[in-house]
Amino acid sequence: MIPLIYIIRNLFRRLDQSLQLTVGNAIVILLIMTASAMNQNREQTLRNTGDPNNVIIVGAGSEESVERSEVNSGIDEIISSSVSGIRHTLGKPTVSPEIHFNGLIVLENGTTNQALIRGVQHQATWVHQKVRLLEGNFPNPGEVMVGRLAHLKIGCDEKELKIGNH
Repeated sequence: MIPLIYIIRNLFRRLDQSLQLTVGNAIVILLIMTASAMNQNREQTLRNTGDPNNVIIVGAGSEESVERSEVNSGIDEIISSSVSGIRHTLGKPTVSPEIHFNGLIVLENGTTNQALIRGVQHQATWVHQKVRLLEGNFPNPGEVMVGRLAHLKIGCDEKELKIGNH
């Protein structure tokens, strides 16, 4: 066993290498902590807005990240015709093709913030039964639907996210 004094003496003998090693290790640890926090935040968002009976289909090799997954268009029709037990609404399978994007949004005042953005079609209201439209209509292309607490996440005034704003 090497005495502790030898280890300490070698640390000060090569001080520049020791500092580089310490800073490098700290950066790696911070990157791992940041990635873990982002993943936990995404999972919590999906858990709070989801239903335990829903299933998310992701591309092969991207089981840990919805944002990095890529599934070909038309897969929703293949799944709805080949998987048994899918609930039907108005005689149609309750399947919602969606795009999940964790990106930056810019408000009119120039503020930039991160938000989980979902691209959905009208079938999304069949799958996400907790969603209720309180004002306006289901969004058309080029429009967005904003959650009632989105202003808190984005860090803006609630009035900035009213219908008709950009």
